[in-house]
Amino acid sequence: HDDPAGDGGLAALDLLSTANLINYFGRAENFEKISLSPVLITKGATKLALYGLGHVRDERLARCFERKEVKVARPVQDRDEWFSILALHQNRMPRGAGAVAKGFIKDQQLPSCVDLVIWGHEHECLIGGGMATVPESAENDFVVLQPGSSVATALVEGEARTKHVALLSICGDQWQMTPLPLTTVRPFIIREVALRDYEEEYDLHDADGLAAFLAEQ
Repeated sequence: HDDPAGDGGLAALDLLSTANLINYFGRAENFEKISLSPVLITKGATKLALYGLGHVRDERLARCFERKEVKVARPVQDRDEWFSILALHQNRMPRGAGAVAKGFIKDQQLPSCVDLVIWGHEHECLIGGGMATVPESAENDFVVLQPGSSVATALVEGEARTKHVALLSICGDQWQMTPLPLTTVRPFIIREVALRDYEEEYDLHDADGLAAFLAEQ
């Protein structure tokens, strides 16, 4: 999550990986020429190539894609029989003051050889509707799933949606996603209050009256 900091670019994930508590895959060792190598998993007739890309500064990664400096290693044997998933952690849309076009990663910049993209960093949950609402793209051969964050961390409308995780099932080159709503998330409700709608009931021109009204809301 975000740029690794500290001596040698170390992050908390490095400590967890050294302790054998997680399988830390997808770390970018060279920020100028990025190489993606998959974790290969087989079960029965299903072959899964799992790619990961930890956070790289968005402007830098956009330049790498434009200059075709992102290399994707493919399985040598039965290349076309592997189902490929890419998990990454980047801005999917510009945000913040002075956001520029290269301050985020566009879907169509990602490698076309993957079948499914799991997009992290964005907090809004876009999987709650299940398979029926998964958007298809005319520009990409892959599908993007954006699970969103597991907790509400910002006072924005997108965070008020029901939080979900998903169960992803893969068999051969077929897949389906089942959303699982989280039931213990800190509740967050957002509502717009227009003061003009309450002018006849409350004296909103008085500071104490306005404060009392807002406290009541």
